[in-house]
Amino acid sequence: MKKIFFILVTLFNTALAQQYEKLVVHFDFDKAELSEEAKTDIDSLFSRLQGKEIISLSVTGHCDSKGSNAYNYALSKQRVLAVTGYVHSKHHFTGTMVTNAYGEDKLLNEDVTEDDSRANRRVEIIVTIKTPRLITGIDKADNETESKSLTTMLEDTTLKKGDIVRIPNLKFYNHSDILLPKSMPTLQELLSVLQKNPAMKISIEGHICCTPYNNNLPLEQQANYAISVIRAKMIYDYLIKNNISAERISYKAFGNSKPIYPYPEQSEEERNANRRVEIRIIEK
Repeated sequence: MKKIFFILVTLFNTALAQQYEKLVVHFDFDKAELSEEAKTDIDSLFSRLQGKEIISLSVTGHCDSKGSNAYNYALSKQRVLAVTGYVHSKHHFTGTMVTNAYGEDKLLNEDVTEDDSRANRRVEIIVTIKTPRLITGIDKADNETESKSLTTMLEDTTLKKGDIVRIPNLKFYNHSDILLPKSMPTLQELLSVLQKNPAMKISIEGHICCTPYNNNLPLEQQANYAISVIRAKMIYDYLIKNNISAERISYKAFGNSKPIYPYPEQSEEERNANRRVEIRIIEK
């Protein structure tokens, strides 16, 4: 059984964007030693984090329900120490680290089968990563919400290389790259901004909602990944057909790998936030 899963959640505000990556490693019954597979998984996590600014690391230990509460608390603490010790010694992490041991207090299931118990015998590692600033078009000032146009966001003088602008009011028919008629003015507005700002270079990035990320598959084989591709390409093709140079624009698809809200989304608002197209500033 695969012993690892990841959750990517990106939270945004006007000043700072943060990405959370979660890794779960599992332990054998009544053991606190890291398996070779667990070490490989941790190594893989830190390999992917190279070059990224880590804000903090949270490490929490858990047990199944077998044994006394006191014993399981001590065992979960030993598991936390095994992980943090490996992270310090192998990856030389010296940043902010928060640790907690919960024993059997936070079971994931009723702990009936061996698979249930293995799922509960775990340490959860949550990494908070600083990501490029995201301009959403919604800022809060004086407790009031003000919506910004795409033009205002893209022509903001504080916008810099690497910033991300979420294209507002850009909606497609279900499972297609066909824009809803009411979204066409937004696409025309993007074209107008690029025409007025000939030095601007962008990457068009597509995302989808409503499907869980399967860590056993590469990105290109994730459910509905192709939809994020064709939607980003549709915008790229529209700009090319309207004489925007291919040297100024590119497109990329992320499928379900970078949700704003974790799967399963709890509302239509969360689903809409996850099914989005964003603009990354390459040059301005």
